[in-house]
Amino acid sequence: DRSDLQYGIKEACQGMPRPTEGGKARTKRMARYLVGAKRAVWKYGEKNGEEEVMVLDVFVDSDWAKGKTRRSTSGGMMVVDGVGVKHWSRTQKARALSTAEAEYYSMVTGCAEGLGMVSLAEDLGREMVLRIWTDSSAGKAVANRRGLGKLRHVELKWLWIQDVVKDGRAVIKTVKGEDNVADHL
Repeated sequence: DRSDLQYGIKEACQGMPRPTEGGKARTKRMARYLVGAKRAVWKYGEKNGEEEVMVLDVFVDSDWAKGKTRRSTSGGMMVVDGVGVKHWSRTQKARALSTAEAEYYSMVTGCAEGLGMVSLAEDLGREMVLRIWTDSSAGKAVANRRGLGKLRHVELKWLWIQDVVKDGRAVIKTVKGEDNVADHL
């Protein structure tokens, strides 16, 4: 439940099928970090009044082609009305050939996670607005247009987010890189 360790844990778990001395060193490094780190506490409070519409902010970010596999990592943080409820750090399935493509794939992951939370809220009888925050103007441009544009190697299965944005089920917003809470993921 610690977002500051999410990426390190993901990397360490990838080596579990064939443990190495490097994996052991990574695990020790995380343990030493925890010894000196402040305690992480998730606080949830009561809302004042019954507001009709909740706001789900999904902050996404990625790194590009890291490690031996040259696969990018998507990181995200879900925030409902200002309270963090979920975070993730995952290796992307597709190999991104540019930083813009890696950021776009991260937005697709964040949108899928956000739509799942919106669906859950609807099942509970609550209305929720989905906003996806990214620090990538190129990824945002791909999500807001129709079709591939200048991207020629992206598979069509990744373009469904364009329909979600066009239908108004999600809004893509820009956040500064230094203010992006998903940056450490």
